[in-house]
Amino acid sequence: MAKGKTPIQEAIPDVVREPIKDHLREGVLKAEEGYFSAPTCEDSLTGGLGCSLQVCWSEPINVEDYVWKWRVKYRKLGSGNQHSSEEKSTGADGIFQIEVKRYRFDPTAVNGGVGNLADDESEFEFHKGVLFQAKRDGPTDKSRLLDQLHRMNEFTPQNGIYIEYGRAGYRMAPAEDFLTEIHGVTEGGLPSFSSLGDFLASQFMECQRGVVGMHIDLHSCPQKLTVPSSIEPFDKLGGRLSHALIVEVSRFPRI
Repeated sequence: MAKGKTPIQEAIPDVVREPIKDHLREGVLKAEEGYFSAPTCEDSLTGGLGCSLQVCWSEPINVEDYVWKWRVKYRKLGSGNQHSSEEKSTGADGIFQIEVKRYRFDPTAVNGGVGNLADDESEFEFHKGVLFQAKRDGPTDKSRLLDQLHRMNEFTPQNGIYIEYGRAGYRMAPAEDFLTEIHGVTEGGLPSFSSLGDFLASQFMECQRGVVGMHIDLHSCPQKLTVPSSIEPFDKLGGRLSHALIVEVSRFPRI
């Protein structure tokens, strides 16, 4: 790794990363416009966020001897399935993740596109994920929320986030901020919040928060949460998370 660079900065060139960051900010703003379509249901609001962020493959970006493409995928996981959610174990509603794959040859040589390449044709892969718990603003069961955030922070220390949907915008705070200010929260105080769009662009995409190696594999059946071996509680988990929002980045040699 180059000196001073995070894993994502090392894996993705600035010229590729910057348009992704712009898209994430714009996608959150678009989702905020749809807040009043389902202001009382966190699950629907998360689905709206996912649909606003979702985008097809970008135009090719040429960087030296390589071509890069990126897209954002959203998946609602396990609706109606008794094994559909890991929230009871992790305290999380879903996961933001990024995955980078570098392939050995040009995508135009494989049935016309990036999406047709198999994973086993890649020569490099990088995954990172951030678990989140989401609520709408207004009255909430704070004891239940704190329990969820405690379990999420216990599962991925210093990495989980809390998202709050509101008419004034979508914002986030680190899960541990609630836990260290527990008395302030229960008595009406709040930790420091940031814009969700700014978090995704400035922290998530710059590798300031998240667990390297943690991700949902959408090609597996069922879609299970994969975590590094260092995370001890994983063998006790079953089922899936409810939401997955995935930034996918691919690199190919130029012809």
